[in-house]
Amino acid sequence: MISPSFSLFDPAFQQAARIQRREISAVQLVEAHLEQIARHNPHINAVVILLAEQALEQAWLADKAQETGQALGPLHGVPITVKESWDVAGLPSTFGLPHLRDNIAGNDALAVTRLKQAGAILLGKTNVPPNLADWQTCHPDYGATLNPWDNQRTPGGSSGGSAAALACGFSALEIGSDIGGSIRMPAHYCGVWGHKPGYGVIPGRGHAQPGHVAPADISVFGPLSRSAGDLRLALDLLAQPDPHSWPRMQAILDDARPRHGTHFRVALWNDDPHFPVSSEIRLALEQAGESLRRAGIEVVDTVRPAFSSRESYEVYVQLLRAATSGRQSDEAFSRHQQLRDNLVDDDASYRALLLRGNVLSHRQWLALNQQRYRLMAAWQAFFDQVDFLLCPVASTAAFPLFNNLPKEDRYLTVDGRTLPSANDYFWLGLASACGLPATTVPLMRTATGLPVGAQIIGRSGADRACIALAEILEHHHYRFAPPPLDAAQSGLSSGADD
Repeated sequence: MISPSFSLFDPAFQQAARIQRREISAVQLVEAHLEQIARHNPHINAVVILLAEQALEQAWLADKAQETGQALGPLHGVPITVKESWDVAGLPSTFGLPHLRDNIAGNDALAVTRLKQAGAILLGKTNVPPNLADWQTCHPDYGATLNPWDNQRTPGGSSGGSAAALACGFSALEIGSDIGGSIRMPAHYCGVWGHKPGYGVIPGRGHAQPGHVAPADISVFGPLSRSAGDLRLALDLLAQPDPHSWPRMQAILDDARPRHGTHFRVALWNDDPHFPVSSEIRLALEQAGESLRRAGIEVVDTVRPAFSSRESYEVYVQLLRAATSGRQSDEAFSRHQQLRDNLVDDDASYRALLLRGNVLSHRQWLALNQQRYRLMAAWQAFFDQVDFLLCPVASTAAFPLFNNLPKEDRYLTVDGRTLPSANDYFWLGLASACGLPATTVPLMRTATGLPVGAQIIGRSGADRACIALAEILEHHHYRFAPPPLDAAQSGLSSGADD
């Protein structure tokens, strides 16, 4: 009999504990998730490949293993999903591209293997946008994933299916990727937790398009969840070196302890004159800062890294576009070169930065990399004063779906001002350009019912500490709350706050 206190929205570690206490069986847990998927996924469209029969078979085996006294992993019997771009043996990894429909994986990705070895049961794969390159999730074959809080809005991207699945109770844990905010944006827009690890912390073997074997600059891999505790558990399971990588990468993670006395010290950065955020985002950050102060943590709002916001933004956007420039066809590369050549020298618009980044020479990339290392030095000096930066993920809550409009032509309304949506690369690039860890925490809901969050950025190696601060916020009432799925489908939570 299922415990009356059980909820599909329990964190993964609590679901595992219920199985180990025999309050619920793995079969019952998988069946409950499949029922939730059957009820709500046809509309939300988060899970695009469902492994119902295989999951039930694995759940039956998990229950038998428990009955016979076998050792149980920390995720024994817990249903999970993974982003569509992760390899799962026998399934396609399309990366949102029609020409990869027949890209069938021969083996599980290393991260998938590790989660399965911990006892997790794979329910299926979740939706992604083309090339994993959008803050909305509209797959040309699978269709669009909708935000569970308001179906007229984006769930974020590119791990939009991942975040939506968690918010809807389709899955207990997810693993995504992040080069341009693809973990943090969906977590922020869907009201869940996400951790963008420092560069190289979690191996990405089994997350690449055919023919791509070298690790990409900036790109990282990390968990999404409904609790900070699940982020910590997933990090412990996944942050081990890949024995097959060359050169062998092993990130050194510090203990989750303050470096400045007995308590953490946090810098609060809740707005920027060049990249303004909405009043509701500012309020959410201010309230989170007050909660930390009540918890005995020193919060300061005058300490900043010693670089200009424009410099950080411009370096990141060009490095990001350089990191993804290999996706271009020869024709697209030539076209972008011509468009770049027509730019005026002082054009610092997102479109100009995109074009320059797409066609950088190696010499130009080396110069940008020097700028990045100067940013890193500024971060190191900053973290000599504080343990963390608490700042926005994005300028607004989830925006209405743009569909196929190019990112350089998209605009958001921020407190009555029309601003480029690409401005959000500033907040995302703070951590990404220099490979720093960042944990996304759900904070509050706007007047129209949309969730908003913040990111906790730490020094290199401070992944565990970032999650520890997130757990402090969680303890002070910043917890996941499920969306009103039926109301969202009828558009009751929609609004125009962004």
